[in-house]
Amino acid sequence: MTAVMENRADGAVTSEAECDSQELRRAVGLVNRVFPTRAVGVVEVTGGGGVWLTGAYGDTELSVRLPGTVTERFGRAGVYCRAFRAAVDALPKGTVRIEVRGGVLRLTGGAATVDVPLFAPGDPVERGEPIADCPFGAEDLREALDAVAFAAYRKDNERWPLQGVHIAMDENGITFAATDTHRLAVRRFPDAADHRASVILPNAGAKLARALVADAEGPAELLIRQAADGRRTLEIAGDTFTLTVGGIAGVYPAYERIIPEGYAARLVLDREAFAAAVQAVAPAAAADINRALLRTEGGKLWITAAGDKQAQAQASVSCGGALADSVAFNCRYLLDGLKACGGDTVSLGVNGPASAACLWPGNTSAPGDYLYLLMPMRPA
Repeated sequence: MTAVMENRADGAVTSEAECDSQELRRAVGLVNRVFPTRAVGVVEVTGGGGVWLTGAYGDTELSVRLPGTVTERFGRAGVYCRAFRAAVDALPKGTVRIEVRGGVLRLTGGAATVDVPLFAPGDPVERGEPIADCPFGAEDLREALDAVAFAAYRKDNERWPLQGVHIAMDENGITFAATDTHRLAVRRFPDAADHRASVILPNAGAKLARALVADAEGPAELLIRQAADGRRTLEIAGDTFTLTVGGIAGVYPAYERIIPEGYAARLVLDREAFAAAVQAVAPAAAADINRALLRTEGGKLWITAAGDKQAQAQASVSCGGALADSVAFNCRYLLDGLKACGGDTVSLGVNGPASAACLWPGNTSAPGDYLYLLMPMRPA
């Protein structure tokens, strides 16, 4: 995959810019994540409001802006990502001068000068026409991905609807959801979109988006585009980056149908104490089929795990409410949900040992903006 530059046969400097080496190293690291481990990709260096690095592979494209000064007109300069990464790593801390001269991109920092060969252009990622746009924030996107992405189905070398985060926009807001059929995580935001549309962001794209907003603040506008053949992409635009990811084709399951409308029993628990109790029995649960059995007695929730004869454990935590019957859940999935809920208090809504249960933050009768649904396991 390649990019283009404007060239002069006499080797004179046609473009020049300066930026900080640490910022350059960070940006190269982010752009490098677009490419699979063994892929040979090309990074484009362009000007416009600073120095931009762009990497594209398949239907994913990432552009990252570095604070810097463009002192001469900067066009497009393409370099192989591995060679560029090695050149940047060889530079000392401080200011880096980036020059396009002849057929090379020259990096100069301190006493070090590294030349990286330039390459011819490739085709840009097809974005399609915008069909829905939603103003959003980097902090909200970070929270949304942390709340749901872990629940997506994961298996290498496959690409089907459950292997990503479903993002739905409409006039009432934006909803992020992920499921692997054993659990479901849903996070809603009131930010309204201009049209109704949805896209499935693949796991790799969600991971890359999360890295981009790890410490970011400010906007992260979400834009869904659709090509003539029906393929959809998600574009995430921040102050210092633009990420375009091709959506997964297919129909996402209508997960709303399995969310209970009410609960026969609701427990209110201290989230950290509940998590500590589950964690205490986790080693014994792992020795069986990772099952944790929950029952209430004497104002406490008792969590029991029994594997083989050498692996048995029980822990308890104070709770409000009571269960009519014992229920069992996957121990690891339960811990994942407790972590994602956050806050001091969680509610656990249950409808019996054979029905789906829900966790949500706070002491409310029903879930609000976040819910985590767990399918039950057969009690021992």
